[in-house]
Amino acid sequence: MKGLSIIALLCLFLAPTVQATGLALNERDCAELLKQWAKDPESVPAHLLEGCQELLAAEDLQPARDESLFDPCSTPAAANSVRCWGPWAALRPAAGHDAPQSLLQHDEFQERPELADAFSPGIPNPMDPADPLDPVDPSDPLLPTDPTDPSVPSNPMDPTDPGDPIGPLDPTDPLDPTDPLTPTDPIDPMDPTDPGPQDPNIPDPTLPLGGCEAGAACGFAVLDPDFCAPLEEQRVGRFQLESDGSAFVFDQGGEDEIRSLSGMTADSYQGQAAFHAGNGTVESGVAGEFETDAQGHIILASGLWGHGTQGFVEHGVSHIDRPADGGEFVWGVASSASTLESLRVDGINNGGAGISLHFAGSLARNTDVNANITVSFGSNPNWSGHWESGARSLSFQAGGTVQGADFISTQEAFSSNIEASQSFIQGTLLGERGQQSVIHALDLVLQDGTLIKDVGHLPQTAP
Repeated sequence: MKGLSIIALLCLFLAPTVQATGLALNERDCAELLKQWAKDPESVPAHLLEGCQELLAAEDLQPARDESLFDPCSTPAAANSVRCWGPWAALRPAAGHDAPQSLLQHDEFQERPELADAFSPGIPNPMDPADPLDPVDPSDPLLPTDPTDPSVPSNPMDPTDPGDPIGPLDPTDPLDPTDPLTPTDPIDPMDPTDPGPQDPNIPDPTLPLGGCEAGAACGFAVLDPDFCAPLEEQRVGRFQLESDGSAFVFDQGGEDEIRSLSGMTADSYQGQAAFHAGNGTVESGVAGEFETDAQGHIILASGLWGHGTQGFVEHGVSHIDRPADGGEFVWGVASSASTLESLRVDGINNGGAGISLHFAGSLARNTDVNANITVSFGSNPNWSGHWESGARSLSFQAGGTVQGADFISTQEAFSSNIEASQSFIQGTLLGERGQQSVIHALDLVLQDGTLIKDVGHLPQTAP
């Protein structure tokens, strides 16, 4: 700058003299001025630059173009100049070059590979494994980690990580329907716990009257209020009997629960075995057929049950004067788990043919109706049945699935004369192999409007 200032001052004060005395000094000074301008364009006044350019052009003495003077990005110090970050000719045209009509597009910049090494110290290299911005940085929690490296924290995206909120569900945990990660029912995605409407082609997994555990005592009964209610007011339900005959209960825990007096003792009723108790105001009793084991415990029973005003059991008494409730019942001890398992295994091993047990007998109330039921064991336990009354020209069929000791009807297995959606048949397999029987309850609506509410005990028969 100091040298330039001296030359500039000389030019300012000697300009009139230069015009009069010759070109030797002016050519030398102008050459120095142009070199200084190429290094620092702001250091040379515009009027001096224009004068030198006109003088040298007029005399055709302008020195040969030195690219290093006009393009600072061609020098070794280019990396230190922000002006070199892009095509120099487009950003700042060199002296003697016309500016381009339009600047280059941002994605068309000239590549300068010879400057890459000079630029890299200040710009993170995405491929440098030591660079903190490296996308393959092993500390990135969203990238796969080495499972053998104990220093690496558990990967939250690993589906086998027990802490992963979206990992496999614990099959022992109950599903939380409010959890957005809980799998939903594809049929009803809004409520994974709701099975939705029952498909008539899919067996109903529920038992309308509740199930009976293998080896437990269970029964069915008809409730006829006052012994003379219309069929629309009657119903079938569960019936429990103490093995010593001392008490019974209908629809235990239900809205129609009826409990007998306790302490019933052996008695007789119209020539049948019975158990009875009374307290002067109320009396309870069961009468019918009772089968006991070697210890004297009842294991099978069927007949009539009643509970109501004292004296209702007397022959010919009007139940209007002595109200009471009762009806028919069947009761027994369900087949044991070992018997059910042996039937299942033998059925599967029987060349695919399965094992079928046949039972036949009459209903308890509609004694003119003969029932035949076949229960089959194998890979797909099922049952089928046929009920018929020649006296009434009545005939219908049903079938369904076997669930342990229980069997239940399915809608598609009913014959066409049954209103399937309003009907069911449920039963239980009793006893052990070779001495088995079934009890069942029927709650049916026929197409012609006939109602059937009944129970029945069917002994095993030959095919």
